Order: sequence, then structure tokens, then C-alpha cells
Amino acid sequence: MTTDQAVARQAAHENLVHELVGALESIYQYGADTLSGRADGGVDDRAWQRAAVLEMTKRASAALARAKEQQS
Repeated sequence: MTTDQAVARQAAHENLVHELVGALESIYQYGADTLSGRADGGVDDRAWQRAAVLEMTKRASAALARAKEQQS
């Protein structure tokens, strides 16, 4: 591996880490907001909580897919 290739690889890894941290922060914030209850005054029911968990799962899945693509 040349120096240029090593530098490019390092930059790609740093970018991936940055993206994953952003995704984790987004998932964390969404979860924290969900635990604090609905801001719109609607019913804090199981369906609403389930939708929130599904959204967090979707965000995690997307972040994992991006990470796996970059590892290939």
C-alpha cells in the first residue's frame, strides 16, 4: 500500500466514524425524545411508541448499511 492509498483509506475511515457518530446521536436523541413523551399533546400510546422504535431501528439499519458498504 502506498502512502497516498494509506492516507485515502484513513480519510475514508474517519469519514465513516463521523457518519456513524452522527447516526448514533440521532438515534439517541430520538429515543430520549420518545421517552419524554409526545410534544404534540397526542395520546402517548403503544402505537406511537412502536412507531418511534421502528424509526430508531430504521435509522440504525441505514447507518449499518452505509458502514458495511464502505468496508467492502
